[in-house]
Amino acid sequence: MRSITLRELARKARVSPATASRILNGDPSVRQSSRERVLALAKALDYQPNLLAKGLRAGRTHTLALIVDNVANPFFADVTLGIEDRVHECGYSLFLCNTNQDSKRALDYLDALSARGVDGVIYASTLDVEQVAARLDRLRREGVRLVLLGNLGRRLHTLEVPSVSVDERTGVALAVRHLVELGHRAIGFVQGRAASVINQERFAGYVGALAEAGCTCRPEWCPEGHYRLGPAQEAVGALLARSPRPTALIAANDLMALGAYRAVRENGLRVPEDLSVVGFDDVDFAQDLSPPLTTVHVDRRVLGDTAARALLAAIDGGGGGEVPRVMLTPRLMVRGSATACRTPAVEVS
Repeated sequence: MRSITLRELARKARVSPATASRILNGDPSVRQSSRERVLALAKALDYQPNLLAKGLRAGRTHTLALIVDNVANPFFADVTLGIEDRVHECGYSLFLCNTNQDSKRALDYLDALSARGVDGVIYASTLDVEQVAARLDRLRREGVRLVLLGNLGRRLHTLEVPSVSVDERTGVALAVRHLVELGHRAIGFVQGRAASVINQERFAGYVGALAEAGCTCRPEWCPEGHYRLGPAQEAVGALLARSPRPTALIAANDLMALGAYRAVRENGLRVPEDLSVVGFDDVDFAQDLSPPLTTVHVDRRVLGDTAARALLAAIDGGGGGEVPRVMLTPRLMVRGSATACRTPAVEVS
C-alpha cells in the first residue's frame, strides 16, 4: 500500500505543505488547532516522511554505494565487509551494486545512483573504464563524492578523485621471483579478463618479472579465466594438453588457482609435483586447499576500510586540497603449492 505524501496530508488537514512540514518538524510557532489536526491525521494515516527528499534539502542523504564486478568472488565479499563496517559506524547506509562483469549494467547503476541522490560512490568495477569515465565525471560534477577502488586511479587520473589500490605489479613479481628461485623458467599466467584494469596491472607485473629473470613470456601459456573457477578450470585443462606445457602457473586470483587445481587433478596430475601453482588475493579458502595455496596476500578488509575512510573524508571535507592516492603493498604467503622444478618444460606425450 502506497504511503501518503506530505502534500496529501496537508490537503486533508487543510493547511499548506509548508505548514504541515513545520508542524512535523516541531516548529512551536504554528497555531495549536492546526498542529493537533496535522499530527492526528499523520498518526491515523501512518504518514512516513520522505527521507530522501528531506536529505536532499539538507544536502546529505547518508547513503553510499559500492559498485563491484562480482559479489560471488570472496575478494569482493571481504572488501565489502571492510567498507560496510566503517560506513555503518559513521551513520551511513550502503547500497551494493553488482555489475556481474557487464559494462552496461555498471552504466545503468551510475544513472540510477545519480537519480537517487547518494552522497558518495566507491567504484570498483574494472572493465571498460573509458566507457564509464564520462558518467563518473558527471556524478562528480553533481556533487557526489567518488573513490576509485583498485588501479582505476592510474587510468582515470583526470577525474581528480581519491583512489585506493594494491601494488598489483609488485605482488605478481613476488610470485614470479619465488618460482624462479625454485628453478622454474617455464611459467604460465592465467589472466582474469584482458579488459580489466587490475588484470592488466597483474599481467604487466608478470611480464616485467619474467624479463628481469631472463625468461620468455609465451602468449599461449597466458589464457583468460575471467576471474571465475569454471572458465579457469577449462583454460588450464587446455593448457595442460599443450606441448610443451609450463612447469608452473600463476593465477590472477585464487578462484582461478582453485580452477587450476581441479584441472590438474582431472588430467591425472598433481600439484605441485607436476605443476606448481601460485594464486593472488589470499582469500579464506587458500590455506584450506590440499596442498595449501602459495598466494599473494592482500588485506581485503583494510583495503575496504581505507576506501571507506577516503570517501567519508571527501564527504566531510567537501573536496579541495591534494587528492589522496593510497596504494597498499601485498606480500607473498609461501605454502605448499609450489616446489622445485624437475624439468625445464614438460613435453606432452
